[in-house]
Amino acid sequence: MKQMRFVLIAVTICMSSIACRAETLCPWINAATASGILEGDAGSTAEKPPEVNSTACIFTYREKDISRELRITVEQKQNAEHDFQARKTQCGRSADELRAVGNEAVLCPVKNRGHEYTAEIIGRVRDSVFTIRVSGGGEKDKAFSQEALEQKVKLAAGQVVGNLY
Repeated sequence: MKQMRFVLIAVTICMSSIACRAETLCPWINAATASGILEGDAGSTAEKPPEVNSTACIFTYREKDISRELRITVEQKQNAEHDFQARKTQCGRSADELRAVGNEAVLCPVKNRGHEYTAEIIGRVRDSVFTIRVSGGGEKDKAFSQEALEQKVKLAAGQVVGNLY
């Protein structure tokens, strides 16, 4: 009987260690949703940047000549509204204000670097300032057009804002 208990305890410990090897958790969006946005199985990393009150999550999808990335940064700020206004200027005058995305949010113009596009939203929810970037595209990646990236970054923003509330 004692051997059976020992075996049961050993199996339980082994199973729990396997279950604990799950993906790196991002507090703002899960890997399944990020994979849907990137249209492929996205690996993730979560990191605590040097600023004490910030978190960054990076999801990447790579396959042959295709590379896509979703990057989310959320920072707690004492004067979040002021910080948001300062960051908003980085988007330039042609930033689109987004309604119903947090307290305030803007969609920056899509940047084209060579054949890769980057869409970015900067926003604020209460005392948090967030930045969401989706990048991808290229000669071999026709699914990530400029218009598609705008929709994908808006989808990611909706998920993040929902978790910030």
